[in-house]
Amino acid sequence: MSQIKATVQNASNKLYTVGGKHIAGQHSLTTGEAICVVIAGIMIFAPTLFKKIPLVGKYASVTAAFIILILALVIW
Repeated sequence: MSQIKATVQNASNKLYTVGGKHIAGQHSLTTGEAICVVIAGIMIFAPTLFKKIPLVGKYASVTAAFIILILALVIW
């Protein structure tokens, strides 16, 4: 159990590090925020494309896109 917890924590730390890097300077958009904006944009402007993605495609909606943008705001 502790091995799984350590693996998940390590992956989480790496994701947070990558997502927290700024694209064009200290006060610019971070990589994590940019990824979330792209995902939300695909959900809103190309829902048929997003619905083709296995597992997560069935959750495409404007509400889900809004929640992703809020997560980007809070996490990064």
